Amino acid sequence: MAASCWCRPIVRDSDVAEGMALLLGMEFAKDMLFKYMKINSDSANVIAAFNSDNMQHNYLGTIALECSNLISRFNNIVIAHVRREANQAAHYLAKFAIFFIYKAKFAISNLSNFIWIEETPPYIEAVVAFDLLHFL
Repeated sequence: MAASCWCRPIVRDSDVAEGMALLLGMEFAKDMLFKYMKINSDSANVIAAFNSDNMQHNYLGTIALECSNLISRFNNIVIAHVRREANQAAHYLAKFAIFFIYKAKFAISNLSNFIWIEETPPYIEAVVAFDLLHFL
């Protein structure tokens, strides 16, 4: 298990932001040599674009194509739609990134990425436990 928080420029389209998070997560899992992956997203549009046989001619379609190109790197990959209430850890990680982008504007000279391997980021432990309750 691993978690990451990537500071990227702000994207105004929520589907594109969710798609970029999916792509970054898949690239991170590939770099970590993970072979089995389960991805949960509360964006029905991202799930539809990822599972579609027809490429959408927009940013989300391009991101979905990049994700499709990574699928062969995994032995098994499952992507599922979940309600937002069951995906709070992802939203807390996004808020953590936004906090650091805001802080970087005023205090830090460069943006940082955060990676946790075989541990849960301390500030979301309770949120992860709550998310797991939705799957029981």
